[in-house]
Amino acid sequence: MTRDLADEPDWEELTTLAQFRERLVGPFGVIVIQDVARDQPITHHRECPFVREELFVEKIIDGAAHNGHYYWAKNSRIAAEQLGARRCRHAGDKLAGG
Repeated sequence: MTRDLADEPDWEELTTLAQFRERLVGPFGVIVIQDVARDQPITHHRECPFVREELFVEKIIDGAAHNGHYYWAKNSRIAAEQLGARRCRHAGDKLAGG
């Protein structure tokens, strides 16, 4: 199923593994990870080394989201404006120029 950007919400919380997988391989969007140990959520390109299924499962499924949340946003601007997220600085993240 091809998604049209205009039909998508600006952002949504990812609460299931199926939802995470779908957004990870979708045609657009960024992943925002909010961790209680950090002051600010971080926006990642979907191919960033920090965006891994096992980490999602650990934090959201096994940990029942007690230590943070995962979100999908249309783009990094929306992630910054609506979720208060900064861009990932990892050299392997395309949002950081990697």
